[in-house]
Amino acid sequence: MEVTTNPRNVVTLSGCDVTLIPPGLSACRDVVGATLHNRTRAAVAALGLCWPSSRKTPPGGVQRPELDYPQTNYNPLEFGGRFSDALEMAGVDHEEIMTAAITALLLCAEQLPRPEDEERAEGNF
Repeated sequence: MEVTTNPRNVVTLSGCDVTLIPPGLSACRDVVGATLHNRTRAAVAALGLCWPSSRKTPPGGVQRPELDYPQTNYNPLEFGGRFSDALEMAGVDHEEIMTAAITALLLCAEQLPRPEDEERAEGNF
């Protein structure tokens, strides 16, 4: 997947910029679907999924929690809750987490095909 740096997918956590990269379609569907049950945890799950674990933490920057989606058996609500807890325990402000999380959730939602795109694709078979 090509990563483009866009001001819309850069969030700030504890004074440090984090570039969000959308995950695959299945993970995007998971978090968007989970908003029907718990919007807060779903949004934070999106943040965790869009924040690549391979990125090095800049000096003085907030460390990405060492939690991966498979560790929660691909449960977006559990992942979001545990990711949020870890960030708050590291001293990141809840409001800052939620601002970044909403940006990540929107980024995930943008990756999903729109119904009219799916209808057009079905017509090609």
